[in-house]
Amino acid sequence: MEELKVEDLKAALELNVIAVLRLYQAVATAMRARGTGQIINVSSGLGAAALPVYGGYCATQFALEAMCEALRSELAPFGVCVNLLQPGLIDTPFAGKKAAQCRIRVPDDSPYRDRLDRPAYSGLGACVSTAAPVSEVLLQMIATPQARFRWVCGQDSENWLAARRSRDAEAFETYVTELGYGAPPPKG
Repeated sequence: MEELKVEDLKAALELNVIAVLRLYQAVATAMRARGTGQIINVSSGLGAAALPVYGGYCATQFALEAMCEALRSELAPFGVCVNLLQPGLIDTPFAGKKAAQCRIRVPDDSPYRDRLDRPAYSGLGACVSTAAPVSEVLLQMIATPQARFRWVCGQDSENWLAARRSRDAEAFETYVTELGYGAPPPKG
């Protein structure tokens, strides 16, 4: 967060939050008037528990999740269901852009550089999913929209979210530290 460029965060918020809001506004009125519909948002496991060094991205996903929660409650009385998918790392061509983004945003002399991409050897990144399971979960979401609000896809996302749910704040900080993301905040 210390080195995150405000312009980069604004661009990410525009793409991951504001653009989604515009889509909501484009479809919600017609769905509400029809008395039926479903909106599916794709967030991330990092929208519920932040990963150090990825705070800007996590902030956009937290915001998307908050918007989605609010929209779900607002549209439910009108017969419109809102669902949220929280996938983990998915092996797509999009993933290849990450290395280029890191070079642009993290200087070579950054004190945080060695903490990037820790999931690759911490065990979280060993669970990269293909696109097929995401498609399967999306089909389930469409078939049974009322089954639940949040849907998790990918072993890494399942592990990350289970670790967050099963630990208090201090224990989760220890878990993150054990993954190699640095030390927990000092006790004070």
